[in-house]
Amino acid sequence: MPRPSLIPAWIALACLLSLAVLPLLIALPRLAVSTTTHDMIGPDSAEARFELKIRARFPQDANLIVLFAGHDLFEDRFLDGLDEIIEALQTALPGAQILSLSNLEQVRGQGGEFVVEPLLDASRRAGLSADQRRAKALAGTGAARSFVSKHGDMIALLIVPESAGDSRQRAALIEQLKWKIKTRELDSYLAGITGSIALNIAATEAVWSEIRVLGPISLGLGFLLMLWMFRRPVTLLALVATMSAALGTALCVTIARGFPFTMVTAILIPLLMALSVALLVHWFNALASHASAGRRGPERVDAAHADVHRPALFTSLTTAAAFLSLSVSPDPVRLFGQSVAAAVIVQYLCAMWLVPALLARWDGGEWPGGNRGLARIGRPIVRLSLLSMKHIGKVMVLLLLFLLIALPFINRIHMDANVLGFLSPQHPVVLSTDNFNQGFHGYTSVEIILSGQAQGHFQQPEPLRQVQRLRDWANAQPEVDLAMSLVNLLEDIHWAFNDEDPSFRQLPADEAMIAQYLLIYDGEELEKYVDRELRLARILLFTSIYSSREMRSFLERLNLVLAEIQVDGVSAEVTGEAYLLAINEQRILAGQLQGLIVASLTILLLLAILWRSLPAALLCMLPNLFPVMLVLVMLGALDMPLNAITAMIMAIILGLSVDDTIHLYHGYQLRRRMGHGRAWSVVYSFRRAGRAVTATTVILTAVMLVMTLSRFGPTLEFGLLTATGIFAAWFFDMLALPALIALAARWRWFERTMQPSRRVTDSQ
Repeated sequence: MPRPSLIPAWIALACLLSLAVLPLLIALPRLAVSTTTHDMIGPDSAEARFELKIRARFPQDANLIVLFAGHDLFEDRFLDGLDEIIEALQTALPGAQILSLSNLEQVRGQGGEFVVEPLLDASRRAGLSADQRRAKALAGTGAARSFVSKHGDMIALLIVPESAGDSRQRAALIEQLKWKIKTRELDSYLAGITGSIALNIAATEAVWSEIRVLGPISLGLGFLLMLWMFRRPVTLLALVATMSAALGTALCVTIARGFPFTMVTAILIPLLMALSVALLVHWFNALASHASAGRRGPERVDAAHADVHRPALFTSLTTAAAFLSLSVSPDPVRLFGQSVAAAVIVQYLCAMWLVPALLARWDGGEWPGGNRGLARIGRPIVRLSLLSMKHIGKVMVLLLLFLLIALPFINRIHMDANVLGFLSPQHPVVLSTDNFNQGFHGYTSVEIILSGQAQGHFQQPEPLRQVQRLRDWANAQPEVDLAMSLVNLLEDIHWAFNDEDPSFRQLPADEAMIAQYLLIYDGEELEKYVDRELRLARILLFTSIYSSREMRSFLERLNLVLAEIQVDGVSAEVTGEAYLLAINEQRILAGQLQGLIVASLTILLLLAILWRSLPAALLCMLPNLFPVMLVLVMLGALDMPLNAITAMIMAIILGLSVDDTIHLYHGYQLRRRMGHGRAWSVVYSFRRAGRAVTATTVILTAVMLVMTLSRFGPTLEFGLLTATGIFAAWFFDMLALPALIALAARWRWFERTMQPSRRVTDSQ
């Protein structure tokens, strides 16, 4: 077997420094932090590609909404200042839509014709009192509802950039906007900033804040635990190098895939730190044990490596397999799984080969005997294992009882992602969103795209009546606050053309008249609802839906209606950021169920290879199913929804929990093949490996609990659930594994795998 002491120390040092430094130097300058919809889902899905195609024809739906409140909103001081802000933004953001009451287009009747004019620009508000201006704004129809609140006490400014950009560009837009408001001395009127762009920036800032705060706390906690256990500064250097190499590798995979740092990848730092500590603890625990036996230098390193390299290899492989199983899910979960899997392999190379090679050459110091901080926990672990073997029946009954209790809670699990719910209820963006919803309407938009068969399709009465029926159906739905389409514009034109007679506010029945209206209309609203060829029509639905679960419920009803439309030769598609997120969340859940099956089968295969026995592999898998079940119970009992982050936990817990089992069972199987009795082999393995397993459990649990300090919902939930699953994995290993070993030993076919091995005996 290769030995670390045979690796030249200078080569090992060069490799370790390269892995620890170069990937970070490559990745960090190129890494952007972003949580936009397109960054979260990637460009691979058909829906995402369709959405990008539609953006070439219609304006994108990412928006920024500024709310102004005050008793004198309709006085010249405020309205003139608002006009200056609009003019400045139009100069700074070419191609963007900058709209408010002063430049919002309205169709009006005039002498048997219709004209398109701004609702409340300087010339039209001149000579009007503040009350008259308010009444004029409140009398506006259609889009005017988006710019003045129901009681006239708030005015909104809408900004729709030509290209929303990434989170950094969006944050710059908000800062630019605030500066322009301040320089026009309107900051005293500012009541809040909302819209999908503001919500995205709030989530990005929350993620970045958690990285800055929780990252150092997690790292500091890992340092303290390593020092408490081993009292050697060299352990900290090994931890820094191993974690830096793993993190750099994960970030390089992220960059190579073309993704930014999102709310999903943000948990990389504490997770990789915990995994690095867990791997190194087993290595240093073996090193300290051989130091207590009097071994020194290369002999000590090689003996410790012989003890742990095989289980460490397979724990790394099973952990990597669990994370790779996330690849069956869509991005960003797929990306997270791939980046962590690559990082885990690099961790193994650093911790099990490069660090030992350096210690073999340069470490001549003493290691604390008995592993100091962990010495006292060996005895209770042994007692628990003996009780488990003695009371097999009671242990099996407890496990069965747990399953029976768990099933009802698992049935309550649901999938949901509510970006507003991720933030504190007192967050300024949440409060601003609530104000806009109450005073205006919801800003979450769903877009229905109807495709006709030929050019000019949507100037014909029958296709337009289809659009009208869809719009009216949408307006009747409780989730929809406002539905706008080409039909709304044609109704306004027909009404204005007929001297604003209310009886004419309807869709014209004559195709020639519709064609004439569309020909002479010179406003900008038309491009929002139909393309130049009149072959594509767009219906905008403004909703107050911020939950992907509610969105999916609404989409199910909408798709039934769209299916009827398609029968008449018109194809119908749904798009928009809210729709893409809802669909992606649904695919993540389906992918996680598949991923859990893939992970389970892959880990079972690896265990069968490791133990050279399928029965032994099945035995080791059983205790690791219970932590996954417990996490599912918590999801149901606490009414925690599955989202892009929490949906990953099942495969992650399975991959992490099996690591402890491998170390414990490896020691048991090794002693049995050396000819020792079953009870003594369990005691020896649980006393020796159990201390390191307990240490890794304490570290992993502690680091995950640090994440519960987060004020960002998904991070907190991930930390709580993962910490619970890791601790449960330790508990079920200590309680169930000895009983299962004792139970399986009653069958001869299982005991054949424990026959003494001449190779193992000689090597010991």
